[in-house]
Amino acid sequence: MKQLLSNLLGSTVSATDGTAGVVRDFYFDDQHWILRSLVCERVADGEKQSFLVPSTYFRPREWDLPVFSVGLTREQIATCPDPESDRPVSKQKAYALAESIGWPEAGGIGSPGFLFQYSEKSGSEKPGDPHLRSFRVVSRYRVASDQKVVGRIKDFVVDDCGWGIDGLLIRVGPWYHRNLVMVSPHWAKEIDWAEGTIWTDTHLVDWHQAPAFSIRQRPGTSFTPGPA
Repeated sequence: MKQLLSNLLGSTVSATDGTAGVVRDFYFDDQHWILRSLVCERVADGEKQSFLVPSTYFRPREWDLPVFSVGLTREQIATCPDPESDRPVSKQKAYALAESIGWPEAGGIGSPGFLFQYSEKSGSEKPGDPHLRSFRVVSRYRVASDQKVVGRIKDFVVDDCGWGIDGLLIRVGPWYHRNLVMVSPHWAKEIDWAEGTIWTDTHLVDWHQAPAFSIRQRPGTSFTPGPA
């Protein structure tokens, strides 16, 4: 069944033996356009803990409820890696920038608020995956074509059978006459972290001919891929 990925954020993570936390983010592969993991956050003893749950343990949604089921016990989820062990590109770049400039911890004097906590680790640590992306970060990006801004990312449409990203929802056009369209993720040719932009080589006229999408319709019945 098709799902709007934003609708899954904030869902209760349901383990095989009870509630395990809340969905805070999804990491995806921008080369194959498939979900790789979710960030499960829980509060234990007054402290927040986060775990990366691999998509191999995701379960399809059986009811239209704010619940995300995974095929692991709560104890097994607690042994999943910390999100810092597999940073998406946005965090990789932020850490690299902090290290090169020498900013102190986020929130300290001279450190911009968007940066994550400054890492003291040496540059010898294993480089991150250049194709790993955060949905929460990319979902705020612009879309540009032919050196012009086409619109902004609104949401992703995923298939809970395999958890591939079937479409990108994009608001196209000026603010006074915006259209919500769905296009194939393979229209994206480059994701620019510094500019916060997804670049395509698709002509502007093709964007305006992309299939319209109504947020009131169920993704499973309305989805039609755009031309690649």
